[in-house]
Amino acid sequence: VYAVENSLVSELPKRSDAKTEVEKKAPAKKLDSKKDEEQRETLRKLVEEKKKELNGTSWDVEIKSQTGKGVFAEITNEIINDNAPTGYRTADTWYAGVSSIQDFIDQCFVYAHAADPNALLFYNDYNIETSYFPKNAFMLNMAQGMVNRNIPINGVGLQSHFVSGPDMNSYVYDGVLTTINSLNTMGLKCNISELDLRICNGTTLQKQGAEYKKFTEMLLQSTSCNTILLWGFTDKYSWIPSFFPGCGQALIFDNYYAPKLAYFNILNVLKGDTS
Repeated sequence: VYAVENSLVSELPKRSDAKTEVEKKAPAKKLDSKKDEEQRETLRKLVEEKKKELNGTSWDVEIKSQTGKGVFAEITNEIINDNAPTGYRTADTWYAGVSSIQDFIDQCFVYAHAADPNALLFYNDYNIETSYFPKNAFMLNMAQGMVNRNIPINGVGLQSHFVSGPDMNSYVYDGVLTTINSLNTMGLKCNISELDLRICNGTTLQKQGAEYKKFTEMLLQSTSCNTILLWGFTDKYSWIPSFFPGCGQALIFDNYYAPKLAYFNILNVLKGDTS
């Protein structure tokens, strides 16, 4: 998996030059200009260039070793506008000039699926996790549209950067579960892709540990969300303090790599210990 600015494309061993069934069902949208065709061609070339760069590396070997085993890949990442969650980000992205950003997104998934039909392809974003977050409705509409157009999307990654304390309440847990169920109704899976619970304003480690436990228990209620990825493992290298001054201790190992209560609570839930 590699990054192309705000988009991630999974380039796995090519199976065949023949079109897949999905490509046949979802032909490329008619382009609005010669510029669009040039940009789509640029995307194709980027895929080929990155394939050559990864060839022979340990990362490439690991990807190849997972072929046919349901490997997950994030294909497009953080494309929904923060300030006006009724559209896509354009001002700070290299595809700002594309006439149809959705067509661009669709083609990223189509190309990735052609590279490996067995890979599970995901969209990933933040502030889409709960049903009351502003970006949530747009994400669900986007995903449903892709499903309707037979674009090979398999699921959505919910980044899940939350604040420990009073804001981590039943509305959050219920809202996340509602989102997971909405995606499941579309036939899509869910990943918790970047989980952390940052401590601000004196929230205790005990409270954080209880929240990690409850969040894990909530996720186990769903059969369509079976992946939890923490955004790091030790507070020593967490991204939180630099982005949220005054906050920190967001992960399950402290600055000295010692496991915190959150670690043991997650472990016990996964082991089936409900005490």
